[in-house]
Amino acid sequence: MFKAEVGRKIERAELIRMLKTTNIMRDKVAVSVMWLTGCKPSDVLRIRKSDIRIDKMSLSIRLPYKTFDFPRPFCPEDVLIENVVWYVCRMDDGLLFNIKPQMLRLIVRNMGLMLGMRVNSNNFRRRE
Repeated sequence: MFKAEVGRKIERAELIRMLKTTNIMRDKVAVSVMWLTGCKPSDVLRIRKSDIRIDKMSLSIRLPYKTFDFPRPFCPEDVLIENVVWYVCRMDDGLLFNIKPQMLRLIVRNMGLMLGMRVNSNNFRRRE
């Protein structure tokens, strides 16, 4: 077993390449939200549809300790946010992702492995 580079955050271009390794929209959006917010998998998996606000001017993701605002209009190439908007608009009320934190960690790891990268969920955390 190998370890991901400690303290190194995944770059946007690397993330886009990782997202192209799967066709499962739930996985793409969960990983995108984890990257956009810098949250742990367990925090991302607690997000409910009611925690997301989408309007003409912004996308907001509310967590117990912080709200993340992404102003609109989004860049056309900003597939991360557009995927989140698309997914949320098609979801029923309740949790956005019905998977366990271990599964999200495995999804991240496998996306990285498909590109020959050593990645884990800590590479998505904000270090501010």
